[in-house]
Amino acid sequence: MSRSVWGYGGVFQQYWLCALVAVLQLPWCLTCVSPAVAEELPRAGTVFRARDTLDTSADGLQDAQQCLEGLRWKPADFEVRLEVPRDNEGDLLVRFPSPVSSGNGINDLVSMEWYAARDKDRRPCAADCVIVVHESGRGMTVGRIFARGLNAQGLHTFLIHLPGYGARRTPDAERAEKMLDGLKQAVADVRRARDAAASLPLISGRVFGVQGTSLGGFVTSTAGVFMSVLYALQRFSFPALATAIFNLGIVVAAPLLAPRIGIFSLAAGLLVGSAAQLLLMYSDVRRAGVLVLSPLHWRHPALRRILWLYLPIAVGLAVSLFQVGLDRRLASGVGEQSIAWMANATTLQQMPLGLISVAISLAALPQLSQYYAAGDEVGYRRTLGRGLRMLWMLVLPAGVLFWLLGEPITRLLFQRGAFTATDTEQVVAALNIYLIGMLFAAVDYPLNFAFYARFNTWLPALVGVVSVGIYILVARALIEPLGYLGLVWADTAKQAGHALIMGFLLWRVVGRLGAETWRGFLAVALAGGAMALGTVGAAALVVPWLPSGATGTLLRVVLLGSAGFVIYAVLLAALKLPEARSAAAALHHRFAFGRRTA
Repeated sequence: MSRSVWGYGGVFQQYWLCALVAVLQLPWCLTCVSPAVAEELPRAGTVFRARDTLDTSADGLQDAQQCLEGLRWKPADFEVRLEVPRDNEGDLLVRFPSPVSSGNGINDLVSMEWYAARDKDRRPCAADCVIVVHESGRGMTVGRIFARGLNAQGLHTFLIHLPGYGARRTPDAERAEKMLDGLKQAVADVRRARDAAASLPLISGRVFGVQGTSLGGFVTSTAGVFMSVLYALQRFSFPALATAIFNLGIVVAAPLLAPRIGIFSLAAGLLVGSAAQLLLMYSDVRRAGVLVLSPLHWRHPALRRILWLYLPIAVGLAVSLFQVGLDRRLASGVGEQSIAWMANATTLQQMPLGLISVAISLAALPQLSQYYAAGDEVGYRRTLGRGLRMLWMLVLPAGVLFWLLGEPITRLLFQRGAFTATDTEQVVAALNIYLIGMLFAAVDYPLNFAFYARFNTWLPALVGVVSVGIYILVARALIEPLGYLGLVWADTAKQAGHALIMGFLLWRVVGRLGAETWRGFLAVALAGGAMALGTVGAAALVVPWLPSGATGTLLRVVLLGSAGFVIYAVLLAALKLPEARSAAAALHHRFAFGRRTA
């Protein structure tokens, strides 16, 4: 490995300095971009020459290269013309030809509303610029809010009209096939907008920013709000279906649209899945009698409290995103495929977390909040302990099976095309380490939610910052000798550190959860160990008789997984774990109800 420990230390230093500079300059950086000398805006009718700076060199990663091939065009010179703004939107209207032709002359002439930066005397001045990509609304209202808001901070802003919007709108713009064709054109237009803006006077050229409003993100976040309302009302059926509906939208839409729009079919599938999820949640919220479109009272004290409680969560998310970005940056330096191996392993180990840990934590949150609000600490501890035992009972066997059957599962899900047997080995190596962190992360979710139920969001956020520090220390120590696996161990150490610190803090706040919790954890651990031994024994008997190829791999996963779960269930029943009896009773009730309604 060619990079030294000090080389990677430079990366760590770079990230921390960038974060520190961003935090220190945030209050005033947007107003300190213009020089003292004011200048004049060019007149409408002026034409400027520009040239594409698009990089057309080949990418080292094959999948990235395939993606870029559908987005690139041959760089060329082009004209940028200024026009009088329409409906007084902006100071000038910037027009330039789209690099991708749709066959419609109106649509192929890109337009941008230019909101010019001004000094304290409201005179135009030189400054950095931001390209604002509007939302899907016909009026581009949200986009203009961002354009004017950023412009008020001393920046030149350009609100680009995407294909079929604003000055580019044509009668057939809303036809489905036109919308799909416009996706690629929109990406190309935004990229060329950077070079168009660079050709204009008053643009400093130091920084070019892009701001966009994601329709899929907006829909998904709205569905998340409805889901939270349903959890608070203790209505769990529709939220349980939400993830399946979301994934179904992607699975159905992506293959259907792939021949037409390529990789953009995944984005379209995400939007379809998000919309289906939103409609599902909305229907159940209405059925619960909640008034969705009630007037918003901005001065309501509950709204201020929500914002105050959310502030540390937002800070924690920012720190988490920093850690993810750093993880990707370091992984890119230790091997061409390291990021892909780690991403695939992460996908597998996150399945039990999403299906079990997050679901149980969300289900327990309303009841924990009610007990805390009523001052019932006994009920609070009893509910939290039972939730932890139930979670541990469900997560541990999933971790055991992923550890024992990680290789055939990875081969079954991923090994095709450019994904080789070597890739499978590397993903499994990362998965086996990630699974250790998964067990800690599974317990960590309800611990975080336990503090949220007590209206304490600052402690989990501060512990999150500490855990990122643990990641950095371990990564620096292990990345040189272990490569990308050192980063996997660092992430595992982060998860373990966060869970242990949260457990200690919860013990200091609420006291012991009782002997039942530890007995339940021990019983589950014994059953999990017996499950592992039984599955290994079954593999020695069954695997030699299985056929080769995908069929044999599928049978191996199904037969050994079933055998492991049967052994685990029998042992839990023999140990008379209360959570096991509760789960069995719930399943019996569900199937009995299904038979009665059939």
